Amino acid sequence: MSQLLHSPMRSSRVALAATFAALSLGAAPLSAQAQIPAQPAAQTQAPQTWNRINVPPYPASQPDKLKVDQDEYKLYLRTSDGPQQVFDFYRAQLEQQGFRVTSSKDKKHGQKAYLQRGAGSAPEDRVELDVKRKAGGVIKVEIEIDETD
Repeated sequence: MSQLLHSPMRSSRVALAATFAALSLGAAPLSAQAQIPAQPAAQTQAPQTWNRINVPPYPASQPDKLKVDQDEYKLYLRTSDGPQQVFDFYRAQLEQQGFRVTSSKDKKHGQKAYLQRGAGSAPEDRVELDVKRKAGGVIKVEIEIDETD
């Protein structure tokens, strides 16, 4: 009897029945589930909203530190990308939210731009984007309310 319970034919039927049940419930088949790697997936962060600005995490990066207050959003991250690539990403993110670059300049270890959304009448519609490499390979992304007129 115990031989019948553990026979290869019985195991195949059980696996087939389980796969059918999983498929009928909308789950992945057992063979697909068995291929899921045992290691944890890379951590992903949800975008943050700061002063009506959506600030997504930089792809393929490891967050190091975050400092946020009413006037500044400072993100320190580790990535194999250089400051220019990080700057281009965040500039594009701001442009997708209606900002346009009014001026920019190259800096010794990064890039800085002034951006404005619409008429720029609200404080959060005028920002500085400053991205630079810090010690230890950390990239600092700073979005700051631009209070200069």
